[in-house]
Amino acid sequence: IYSDLGFVLDRQGKGEEAVENYHRALALDPECASAHFNLAVSLLRRDSLDEAAVQYKAALRVKPTAETHNGLGFVFSKQGKVDEAIAQFREAIRVNPKYTAAYNNLAGNLIKQGKLDEAASYYRTSLSEKPSATLYNRLGVVLMRLGRAGEAAQQFRKALVMNPEYAEAHSNLAAVGMSPGH
Repeated sequence: IYSDLGFVLDRQGKGEEAVENYHRALALDPECASAHFNLAVSLLRRDSLDEAAVQYKAALRVKPTAETHNGLGFVFSKQGKVDEAIAQFREAIRVNPKYTAAYNNLAGNLIKQGKLDEAASYYRTSLSEKPSATLYNRLGVVLMRLGRAGEAAQQFRKALVMNPEYAEAHSNLAAVGMSPGH
């Protein structure tokens, strides 16, 4: 009940009260994976990265899920620990190959390492599961950085089909010297 109450309070913007309730839940049941996970999410929102990492790790010890690996990877990424982040995103994908958020986060961190071809591959996999204008645009940016302007333009156009008002995709399409109609 305390964990559920914490979740509701957190969604109402009452973060401190939520954290207190998560701690109450964990005092009663230290093996409550959902309380660890939700506490980690709450702490992450408040940029308490070290504490969030501790809670994600505790949740993983109790019940490893793709979402929890992804959350820990996100914390590591924010801390600049790119290798550790990538390992967590890969583990999230291993646990649930259909969890697109992990593919997207993995691609973003591979870009930080300059592994653009691999990042493009993960964006493509994610797009095959869950197309979005944002992802088409991100893939286009990676392809543009790889010097593949024609392929990049195709992705920007796909983004614009999904969202004709997407200013960044328009700008990126113009940057590769193409218009939406080419």
